[in-house]
Amino acid sequence: MRAVFSVLDGTLKYRHSYIDEQTGEQEQNVIHDESILYKYLLGEGYKIEYINYSYKIMRTQLEGNSEDHLQFFIEKIERQEPFALIRPNDGEYMVLQDERFTNIDNWTFSGGSLREELELSIHFASRTHNSYVGIPCPDCWTQEKTDWYINKFAINDAHLTYGNIVCNKNWQTLMDYLHKNQVAINYIGPGTNSSTYINVVSQHTISPYLLNNWDALKDATIREVNSYVSSRISATSSWQIFCFSAGPIAKILIPYLFMKYPNHIFIDVGSAFDPIFKGCSNRGYMIPGSDLAGLVCDFKSGHKSHLGNE
Repeated sequence: MRAVFSVLDGTLKYRHSYIDEQTGEQEQNVIHDESILYKYLLGEGYKIEYINYSYKIMRTQLEGNSEDHLQFFIEKIERQEPFALIRPNDGEYMVLQDERFTNIDNWTFSGGSLREELELSIHFASRTHNSYVGIPCPDCWTQEKTDWYINKFAINDAHLTYGNIVCNKNWQTLMDYLHKNQVAINYIGPGTNSSTYINVVSQHTISPYLLNNWDALKDATIREVNSYVSSRISATSSWQIFCFSAGPIAKILIPYLFMKYPNHIFIDVGSAFDPIFKGCSNRGYMIPGSDLAGLVCDFKSGHKSHLGNE
């Protein structure tokens, strides 16, 4: 007997059969050990799930550009696999350098305990199983700054992803996926609007200027957010997805909550939900047809090879 694999729907699904080499008869859809498929089809970095008489290739490690990485996380959601994702970008970099500044959303960093707590949280995330740290690729700013993040926090390939994983070209892909599949979302952020476009099952509102008074408000904030998350988890027997729009504060809350509730998903969505919950956005990547809306990051090859107008 020899195994025969035929490709269905591009490269993602395989239907298998066995052919008797003596009689030539074919027996369809015979289930056999997955390790055979690992060895002969995929190698490391993927797994196969048997669904409706076909095998679907699933990514089990991060590879490729920011579009590839988004598919990795979408597949985790589809499999209901817990994970935590934080995205320390340029604002967090400035906090970690102890610079004083006001950002595009008008919160102000003027010192205090935030820098140390942010540093400890990123260190924790970069060492925790199923926890991922998204940072800008070199073309987003400089190679030196990207290397600083990787070296400072010892972020290896198993934890490293892109800072724009839910932004730029990925933003529309993510919104379309959440809308089409009506994935249940719990939202933590400053927006107060309701949503019919995506399936928001609950909301917890925090101040958009929480960071300005973080030292005074952090204990109460952590208690309140933890209480909210705990109550949502207690209210249902199923896994939950919690999406945070809270700037640098999200990078502190998410590792803490994932440590307490490791069977759920915590995602730092940043500005991605602003049009839904705030009713507006100041981010250029949401402008259809703009360069930022089509931008794809790649740690190895940069931006140029993925922009159609370059």
